[in-house]
Amino acid sequence: MSEQRQRSVQEQYGRVAANYATSTTHAIPSGLVQISSVLAPLGRRFAVAVDVGTGAGHSAFDLAPLADKVFAADITPQMLEQVQRLRNERGLGNVATVQCAAESLPFEAETVDLVASRTAAHHFTDVRAWLAESARVLRAGGLLALVDTVSPDDEAVAEWMHRVESWRDPSHGRNHSASQWAHLCAEAGLRVVEMADARVDLEYEDWVERAGMEAESAARLRNVFLMAGDAVREAFGIQVSDAGVITFYWPMQVILAEKPQAPGA
Repeated sequence: MSEQRQRSVQEQYGRVAANYATSTTHAIPSGLVQISSVLAPLGRRFAVAVDVGTGAGHSAFDLAPLADKVFAADITPQMLEQVQRLRNERGLGNVATVQCAAESLPFEAETVDLVASRTAAHHFTDVRAWLAESARVLRAGGLLALVDTVSPDDEAVAEWMHRVESWRDPSHGRNHSASQWAHLCAEAGLRVVEMADARVDLEYEDWVERAGMEAESAARLRNVFLMAGDAVREAFGIQVSDAGVITFYWPMQVILAEKPQAPGA
């Protein structure tokens, strides 16, 4: 991650860290896909799990019952302060914090059983480097569990999504499509074992407030939603109530990928 990009992410999330600690979208089970629900059917327990781009730690806390040790990893120190506070309030002694970039995980090779990331990867500067790092630290048979917003295949609609996401949050990187994620995982040597569609339902005012947008900028962006064309409205379910409340959703992809056993193992 470049120093400039690193500072952008740290500055953005440093100033809004408390917003994510209390975000209903991130904290409540009905808000975002819980990685534990994806892993539950496998019936596995993990010795060491790492939640990359943990934010305020909600996903790391969700994984705590499934692992002996969970490392909540994030590049932003203020986010990790929120993790520590919430962890202590909940008495989750098996959750530890680690400050690091996604592309540089401070773990020895083949020492991790689960690498997880929920709605963070679109902020990573180099997802190829992150996936390579994930493959490096995973033991043979270890899992990558990824949940992230994804772009539609329609390039014009995908560009609209990228533009509004970057306007709301300057640290936004890029949303990849589901097919791009599958290719990237394979490129890193990870075997995709499951892919599933999902979505996250959003309300405009809450969405912009959580990112700490200034009122004037948020008002201009609101007009972009109101003037969206039919293809964009259909792709993201944009609706405006009689009271002027804008609701929409981002498509998501849930991916489980496995690090294969070495030949002859």
